[in-house]
Amino acid sequence: MNKLSAIGIDIEDYFGKAIGSIDFENPVELKGESFNVVENFSFSGEEYYEGEGYVIRLQYEHEFPTGDLEDVNLAHSQIIDIIIDSCQYLENEKEIYDKLLEILEIVI
Repeated sequence: MNKLSAIGIDIEDYFGKAIGSIDFENPVELKGESFNVVENFSFSGEEYYEGEGYVIRLQYEHEFPTGDLEDVNLAHSQIIDIIIDSCQYLENEKEIYDKLLEILEIVI
C-alpha cells in the first residue's frame, strides 16, 4: 500500500460515472486503499496527472441510491477522517467538508 501524492478525490456512482470532485490546494499524501473502510464505497483506482499528482477514485457500491441520511453522514465522517489523519494542515478544509457532503447527498 503506497502513499500517493493526491491532488483530489473523485466520487463515482455505481457505474463509474464521476459525480463530483474534491480538490486539494496542496497535495496530500494518502493511501488509496485506506478508503476501503468507508461504508458503501470502495477505492476504485487512481489517475495520474503529469506534474500535478494523483486523483483518487471512490466508487459507490450500490446500483441505486439508498437515500439514507445516516449513510451520508457516516461516509462523510469516514472520508474526512482519512483525509485529516493524512495531513497536518488542510488549507481548504471547510470547502472540502461542504463539497464532500453535497456530493455524497447526490450519490447516496
